[in-house]
Amino acid sequence: MSDLACAGGSNSGDIPSGRAEALAEENARYAAIISSSPDAIVVFAAEDGRITAWNAAATRMFGYSAQEAIGGPVTLLLPARCPEGPAGVFDRALSGEVVQVETVRRHKDGTLVDVAITANRMTAADGRVLGVAAFMRDISDRKAARAQLQASEAKFQAIVESIDQMIWSTRPDGYHDYFNHRWYEFTGVPPGATEGEAWSGMFHPDDRERAWSVWRQSLATGEPYHIEYRLRHWSGRYRWVIGRAQPVRDAAGRIVRWYGTCTDVHDLKTTQEALRASEERFRFALDAAGGIGTWNWDVRTDGVTVDATFASLFGVEPARAAEGLPITAYVSAIHPDDRAMVATKIARAVDDATDYLAEYRVTGLDGKTRWVLARGHCAHDDRGIPTSFPGVVIDITDRKATEEALRIAVERIDLALTSGAILGTWVWDIPVDRFTVDERFARTFALSPQYSQNGLSLDVLMASIHPEDWPHVRQAVASVMEAGGAYSAEYRVRQFDGTYRWVEANGHCSLDATGKPLRFPGVLIDIHKRKTVEEDLRRKEAEAIEATRILRTVIEAVPALIYVKDVDGRIRIANGPVMELIGKPWSEVEGHTDLELLDDKEQGRRIMETDRRIMDGGATEELEEIVGHDERGPRIWLSHKSAFRNEAGQVVGLVGTSIDLTSRKRAEEDRQLLVRELNHRVKNLFAVAVGMVAMTARTSAGVRDMADALTGRLLALARAHDLIRPAVTGETATTDGTTLLELMQAVIAPHLAEGAKSLHLDGPQVHAGPAAATSLALTLHELATNAAKYGALSSAQGTLTVSWQTEGGALIVLWQESGGPAVQGPPLRRGFGSQLMHMSIASQLGGRISHEWCSAGLRVALLIPIERLSH
Repeated sequence: MSDLACAGGSNSGDIPSGRAEALAEENARYAAIISSSPDAIVVFAAEDGRITAWNAAATRMFGYSAQEAIGGPVTLLLPARCPEGPAGVFDRALSGEVVQVETVRRHKDGTLVDVAITANRMTAADGRVLGVAAFMRDISDRKAARAQLQASEAKFQAIVESIDQMIWSTRPDGYHDYFNHRWYEFTGVPPGATEGEAWSGMFHPDDRERAWSVWRQSLATGEPYHIEYRLRHWSGRYRWVIGRAQPVRDAAGRIVRWYGTCTDVHDLKTTQEALRASEERFRFALDAAGGIGTWNWDVRTDGVTVDATFASLFGVEPARAAEGLPITAYVSAIHPDDRAMVATKIARAVDDATDYLAEYRVTGLDGKTRWVLARGHCAHDDRGIPTSFPGVVIDITDRKATEEALRIAVERIDLALTSGAILGTWVWDIPVDRFTVDERFARTFALSPQYSQNGLSLDVLMASIHPEDWPHVRQAVASVMEAGGAYSAEYRVRQFDGTYRWVEANGHCSLDATGKPLRFPGVLIDIHKRKTVEEDLRRKEAEAIEATRILRTVIEAVPALIYVKDVDGRIRIANGPVMELIGKPWSEVEGHTDLELLDDKEQGRRIMETDRRIMDGGATEELEEIVGHDERGPRIWLSHKSAFRNEAGQVVGLVGTSIDLTSRKRAEEDRQLLVRELNHRVKNLFAVAVGMVAMTARTSAGVRDMADALTGRLLALARAHDLIRPAVTGETATTDGTTLLELMQAVIAPHLAEGAKSLHLDGPQVHAGPAAATSLALTLHELATNAAKYGALSSAQGTLTVSWQTEGGALIVLWQESGGPAVQGPPLRRGFGSQLMHMSIASQLGGRISHEWCSAGLRVALLIPIERLSH
């Protein structure tokens, strides 16, 4: 089976068997190739871009199984921001272009994968476009390697430009095309002046031909280049340098470049020359004088005969030494640390009849300590018994000083060769607490080079270090002195102008055989710029965090909705009110669209269409939108939306704010309703009053009787209006409610003729709270007014029956009219009164109202939940 999963299969039922077998073999061959391909192979349909084929490499690369991927949209692997632009790889390939691009695609877990894509259009033999085949190769390692190479090159450049050493490079043929700034700083020539063969002009005339000969030999053989010559300094003097170069070869072994260095060793050469001259003087003195001091030790009698020079070196008066003293008289002059070594070597020479050679320190008559070289031989008789031990002792203090200076110089050079941006070097002689520093080190610590020539103590150097850095510097020094090895510390050093500069100290502490710290050389590196950048970055990061916190606080404090969406409409930023409106936590909101988040999908679709129009137009719009619902209906928002652009000016999303206008809109609607209600009530009031006058006139015996009856009815009508006023005006009811019977009597009574038997009320005791009573009163008043104008109460023969009962947690009220004018059917339109009744019963009491337009009279049924009556 092929590892390339497809959306459909093939039908070979009508193909001849031979041809079918050939096709099957060819398909198997293609399947083997595709399944073994390390590249992801994805096929997209031409019609809608959906994925129709997906191989195993694609699953390994993007995490989707074939079942998950096949049928997926062309955008399945696209990141939120597509690097290759809006046209996309698919559209370009479908148009016939062979697309080759390095970009990123999204893994199933949301991470981005660096890929190289080759995509082209697939066409059938008859020219039909079948789709697009995309071959994707994971280039994450290659991208990382490229970034690492760039970082390495940048690091190399930084090191080359900061190291206190001359560095150069040439082409394979030896043409010099690069020198670092240290070269130009040393030579004093302008940049570029020594490129090509011009560099040879910097050699001492006596060294030029020799240097060129060695360089040509290296170019011819590929052997490393190494030579010492004199190079002209910017001061005009020539200084000794060591020139070294190594070839860099490609995989085939061909030289592609030469890299070289020039190391200033002038001081070392001068020291070596001084040492050579000193050794020559030593040999001359030894040859001419036969030794500086001499002795002869009679081993059998323990008497030592010495000359005046020997006596003075060992702190003994020459006159006293002439008497012949035991060897112990001279041992006390030997340095305590050297005595054991000297005694061991003397004993070995006496026992084994070998030559004696030792270097050690002695204290002379002048109290000064000097280094001496003692050389001798112990003679034995025929029986092997030691007899005499003659020898010479030579003052080698100058030579030892020269060797020490040479060793220090070598240590400094080695450290300088392996360090960049060096500010100076030091060597700390720990037993005597003496720092030997160079001029640059002294100036870095704001100390006079002349003052530093005699050596400095640790406390003197610590005084130049910033007090805040003392604890960790002392701790680092103490730790390395205890364990030995490498030392590194960063601290601030006071400059001559009183400012502080960041430095990094690197060194190595050597311990003696007993574990005591002995020597501590090191270098000082300038890291002030790096520290300044780091501090600036920390400050800016803190400012950014604080600004973000303040902005987030402001956004969360604003009662409006604040949100940012990407170009696909996915929410990327939203404040608390947005979460409250959607009713979901941020983890379920981030990265989702309005269509996905809102329960009302039509609302979500309209919002996304509006957002798309604004982003496409790149403008700013203010508009009203419907988002969400409450118990009274949809919520209305005033939205201010703008296209969000990146630094390049491209629209990458949308930013918007929305203010809830629902309460304001409903208040406006309520005011309009109130006006209409008042208008309706005034008209009804006049109509009812006219009806009352006419009805009273028909049944009164005289004017006085009519006036009394009319006054009573008008007062009853006023009491009924008091009951419905809270529902109309929105006022708070002033009573605790009433019974249903009392409510009906108060509302209907004003519309009855005096003494009439036209009203029949029947039902149990039911209490209605103030809010429910006003809503019921409004409905009953509307029914009674209509009955008095058009129905049963408009006729002397009319009868109104109202009955009620409770059943199944609900109050059921039946309103039945009879004996009035014949009902012609339901009204042609729904009047304002009908709307008021529906609002009172359905919206405010959560019930239902139904009408039955019978010819004998109107029938109305009210169904109200019992729990709503207590409100």
